[in-house]
Amino acid sequence: MKKQLLTLFALLAFGTAFSQTVLLSEDFSTKALPIGWSNDSLGLPGTMLWEFNNPKPRVITGAGFDTAFAIIDSDLYGNGHKQNASLTTPAFSTVGFLQANLIFSEQFQYFLPSHHDISYSTDGGTSWISIRNDSANIGFPNPAVQTTLVLPAGAINQATVQIKFTYVASWGWWWAIDKLSVIGLNNCTGTPTTGTITGCPASVCSNISYNLNLTGSSQNFGITYQWMSSTNGTIYTPIVGATGTSLHDSTNTTPLYYQVVVTCTASATSATTTPVSIATGTITPGTIVGCPASVCPNVPYNMNLTGSSPSLGVTYQWMSSTNGTTYTPVIGATGMNHSDNINAAPIYYHVVLSCPLSNSVDSTPVVSVTTINSTTLCYCVPTHPPCSNGFMYYLDVTGTTLNHTDSVCTNAVNGAYTSYPATGNTTASFEQGMSYTFNITTNSTNIISVWIDYDQSGVFDPTEWTQICTNSVSGIVNTATVTIPPTATLGLTGMRIRSRLNANPNGAPDACTTFGSGEGEDYLVTIVIPNDIKTNNQSNFNLYPNPAQNTVRIELKNAGVTSGISITDVVGNEVINTVISNKSNAVLNVSDLPNGVYQVSINNEYGNTVKKLIISK
Repeated sequence: MKKQLLTLFALLAFGTAFSQTVLLSEDFSTKALPIGWSNDSLGLPGTMLWEFNNPKPRVITGAGFDTAFAIIDSDLYGNGHKQNASLTTPAFSTVGFLQANLIFSEQFQYFLPSHHDISYSTDGGTSWISIRNDSANIGFPNPAVQTTLVLPAGAINQATVQIKFTYVASWGWWWAIDKLSVIGLNNCTGTPTTGTITGCPASVCSNISYNLNLTGSSQNFGITYQWMSSTNGTIYTPIVGATGTSLHDSTNTTPLYYQVVVTCTASATSATTTPVSIATGTITPGTIVGCPASVCPNVPYNMNLTGSSPSLGVTYQWMSSTNGTTYTPVIGATGMNHSDNINAAPIYYHVVLSCPLSNSVDSTPVVSVTTINSTTLCYCVPTHPPCSNGFMYYLDVTGTTLNHTDSVCTNAVNGAYTSYPATGNTTASFEQGMSYTFNITTNSTNIISVWIDYDQSGVFDPTEWTQICTNSVSGIVNTATVTIPPTATLGLTGMRIRSRLNANPNGAPDACTTFGSGEGEDYLVTIVIPNDIKTNNQSNFNLYPNPAQNTVRIELKNAGVTSGISITDVVGNEVINTVISNKSNAVLNVSDLPNGVYQVSINNEYGNTVKKLIISK
């Protein structure tokens, strides 16, 4: 149960040696603003306040943190939002005490610009005096730390004292607090309570820092602390400067033992904590999970190392290989997680773990990606509701084999969606540079779009989109022209058609958007090189290079005659016209022509031949 403000006379008894008074205690266990506390955004939007239900969520461990704590999370609100949030305690009295300590667990992660401030007031919040103002990381990364601040003299022997925690940031990280208390202290008496050392790692592998905390010890005025260390658990020596309730340390010598001597100066009596110890680390390699057997080209996948050594300071190095024999380090992959993407397989992975203090090295079992999926298997699956209004029942692409009538809408796991095979009347061949007429009929008033994966990337890009119509009529054919780029990649690729009730978005970026109406249909089509238009054996000619960039050479089958050469674009505009006499070849300058498909026509006394020319620069 949450503890609220206690009266001055509520005492915590620690044996018969002495007593100390809890003036305020809060553990935020209700996951809501505690009774008597205030939460103020100081003039900024009232939604950017301290939270008590960990909305992001953040995983914070150590020094008294559990799943219920107070946090102001700037990153949660994103870029362009500022925070100036203050969490203020109820008033409490320090009358009759020689000292008062503010004790709380905290984690602060800094990111420019962000800082925090702890202040106190003795006049009901009219004026505030800062106790601590800082921007450096505190208790980050985990574990969090327990902080003890001695309230200034101005806060002692006052009838109404309040503490305010203020966080100021603009898209920073966060500040979290938990297990807060204010302890009123007088002169200690008798033998002090030692408390318990927490945060000591069981084992270490390298000279990495760690935080130890003394919890549950005497807090009265006149109590002193001395941290001690030993390499054999028998003979202890004082750690210079370690005279508080926490210790930040590191070691490259194990085993190592710690204890704290707690002294009451008024009674000249001391007590010593139960020792804690650190052993030399060992390695348990664990296993890699999350490695797929097959992947789509350049699509990221995430792998994790599980069950590995818990020893502090173990180093990790991910290794990769293309043959399963020779491995090289993956640059920057030195944690327990690794994200990768590839366009060639196989690829093999393992992780090398090292413990320098024990001079031990071990590796995980090898995992591998063995197959790169065809891009036609890599498209996102569009989501629609179950079949209702707006489904398509007729599709025809003029001049191709794609002529599909289906009066029944098919429901898939993702709603109204069908993926058709590359056979019969559900597929087509499209020539580079040619234009095709799409004819589509739906059963409602719809907006209709088509995408063709011209670059065979496995993604329907916005540049691969054509709008068929924005306001179809039920039962009426909707017609639009789709032009295949002359640079479209040859071979099998995907085509997607989506319908949606009109007045809703169904544009270039919506190939994978979740729709609340309509239907999705996927087809496989083949991009092919253009066919010649007309050939006459006597007037035939060779044309190269094709595709061309700056020049194209024409070689006539029959020389010694006058031949007219005409080049026209796809809409019939003549862009080049020339005549050659008594020659077997000609070189034409096409550097000024834009990319596209053109018709080259040769006319002479033998007849006429027309071939396609692709300009691609």
